[in-house]
Amino acid sequence: MGQKNKPFKGKGSHGGSRREQFGKVEGGNAGRNVKRSAPVLSKQKRQQQQRQRIEAKRREIVAARRRLGASADAAPKAVAIVALGAGADPVELCNLLKGCAGSGNAVRVLPTQVTAAYSQPRQRVSWLLPGRDLDDVMCAARAADVLLFCVDADEGVDEHGDLLLACLKAQGLPSSLFCVQGLAELGGKRRSERKKVFGKFVDDELPGAKVVAVGTDSDANALVRTVEAILPKELSWRGQRAYFLVDHARDLGAATESTSAQADGDEDCVLVQMCGYLRGTSMSASQILHISGTGAVHMTQIEAAEDPCPFQRSGDRDMEMGSVEHDVFPKMLRIIDKADASLQPRLAIENDVDPFASEQTFPTEEDMAGIDDGNIDDDGDMDTDGARQNDVAQTQGMTSAQAAWLEQCGIDPADSDEDEKVAAARRAVSATADSQSVASGDNDLDMEDDGLTQEEREAERQRLLAAREEEQFPNEVDTPLDTPARMRFARYRGLKSFRTSPWDPKESLPPEYARIYEFQDFESTMRSAVASNGGPATEGTYVCVTVKVRGALAAAELVARARQRPVLCNALVEHEHKLSVVHFRLIRHPQASKAIKSKDELIFRCGFRSFVGQPIFSQDEVGCDKQMFERFFQDSRFAVASVFGPVMVPPGPVLVFRQDASGAKELVATGSLIATDPSRIVLKKIILTGLPFRVHKRRAVVRFMFYNPDDVRWFRPVELWTKLGR
Repeated sequence: MGQKNKPFKGKGSHGGSRREQFGKVEGGNAGRNVKRSAPVLSKQKRQQQQRQRIEAKRREIVAARRRLGASADAAPKAVAIVALGAGADPVELCNLLKGCAGSGNAVRVLPTQVTAAYSQPRQRVSWLLPGRDLDDVMCAARAADVLLFCVDADEGVDEHGDLLLACLKAQGLPSSLFCVQGLAELGGKRRSERKKVFGKFVDDELPGAKVVAVGTDSDANALVRTVEAILPKELSWRGQRAYFLVDHARDLGAATESTSAQADGDEDCVLVQMCGYLRGTSMSASQILHISGTGAVHMTQIEAAEDPCPFQRSGDRDMEMGSVEHDVFPKMLRIIDKADASLQPRLAIENDVDPFASEQTFPTEEDMAGIDDGNIDDDGDMDTDGARQNDVAQTQGMTSAQAAWLEQCGIDPADSDEDEKVAAARRAVSATADSQSVASGDNDLDMEDDGLTQEEREAERQRLLAAREEEQFPNEVDTPLDTPARMRFARYRGLKSFRTSPWDPKESLPPEYARIYEFQDFESTMRSAVASNGGPATEGTYVCVTVKVRGALAAAELVARARQRPVLCNALVEHEHKLSVVHFRLIRHPQASKAIKSKDELIFRCGFRSFVGQPIFSQDEVGCDKQMFERFFQDSRFAVASVFGPVMVPPGPVLVFRQDASGAKELVATGSLIATDPSRIVLKKIILTGLPFRVHKRRAVVRFMFYNPDDVRWFRPVELWTKLGR
């Protein structure tokens, strides 16, 4: 007797298949004539449709990238030629690439860039020539879609080229190519050796970059085709703003009332007109424009100009190469947008200060009673013990305060043998440590000849010693002998737990905080500001922007600089011109050897902007509302630099430089922007140290921590801990 199962009646017999084909019937009455709903898709079909939508979006993005430089309504593809060696010749390379355009295409030659229209393949490319200056290279790289590194086959990359490459990598590299000049002129064995060297260099420093050798016209044509096929890499910090590289700039004279959008302080403004291809996002004339090397300015209007380097059209066969001269200002076509005075924010970066809004501290009745009684000591503090204590017989090598303190602790001050032994041992250990630190510091400083004077070398040696001492003994402070500890450390308080003890972020704020801006919800505010960013001037349009520059001298300097060096303009997002407290997460550069102390003057380059500040360094503790202050920027760990600076929308790369007396800049740190938050609590922690004199089971006597009985009573509520936390 075998088991007999019910026979299968087909796919359409069970209810699940009917619901999948015809949809669910409301009410469950199959006999009624009810309109059937849309079919319910299975999980596999829904996943398939989601994959199709993602793939369609990806193809749309790739097509938009490929249209860059290949369409008449798109901006030319910007390629910055960066020489990593002194033997490389970017001008010669640009001449080879310019010659590939042919005689029938337009070529526009400027001092800092050459724009050419190619027919095979069909594209327009702007070859940027920033030279080897660090500021110019960084400015051109911010606007470039592709970076073309060129070196000489025989010389290779020099020390300055390593610095340029390190700065560009920290800022964020777009799509990159590596070009070798003069490789065909080398012998067979030498050529293969150099190709291996450059291949290994690119694998280590520029992963994914293609190595090409250019020496002839055929090599240049191949490089042009490679540039056409490469997909520009998206940089998040650059894509959320509108920017353009200045091609032309001219002075239009003083601003009149009809052209001024603001009435406060416009009487000494000069109108300057700048042209360039708009990139990134769209732009409005009511936004604030930031100009590299000049700062934030107001725009008055945006005009559309005739494209100076168009594609070849039918009937233009007689167009000659180089027919567009660089000294001819483009022709204006129409006005795209004019600034609205009601929507244009002020250029003032600081907040209006209300002198009556600060904290007011009034004396209490007890304080007034103490003043009437005259019970105030020489330091201005209330003398709670009344008259001073009687003099105590002094022991040899001990002050009266030390003797009185020892008597209160139950120690005979006359027993000074052990005291002298302990003091002598402490002095010997301190002298040995100082001599070892000085010796090691001298060895480190003698390793390089930095051209410092004897006084500067001695000062730098002392800073290095202080930094090493801070790294070995963090936050440890000796009690001063000439100042009472209760006065020297009056601003400090004892915390039972650094992580969980409460601390008011609005307490004891410096007066400068009244002039900065604070956001209730910074992330939400910036999201809405970025979402509302834009205007009628669309990406890819060749625009002429009229701005107001304060002062005739500054306007003349801007026009002269735009003719010889790269000048980058970007439209600021709302609130980005205001002053606040910004925080950066930094790591020291491996080649930065000098000590960096908090409040040292440093140069910050974050995204499109650059400013000078004196940061304070702190630790970055996760899950803690209070952060530990650090006197020095140590090279063994990350640190957070907090500085007064303009509001910036994260994310954004940051490079930190230090400038010496000669004007040379040294890269000292790299990192990224964290946030803008004036309420971040940074506390300075100190540890008062002493020597154990007598140790019992439940108590101990510690010497050389305080030298005044009043200081002992002042710090008595603070709990004592050993170095190991006991």
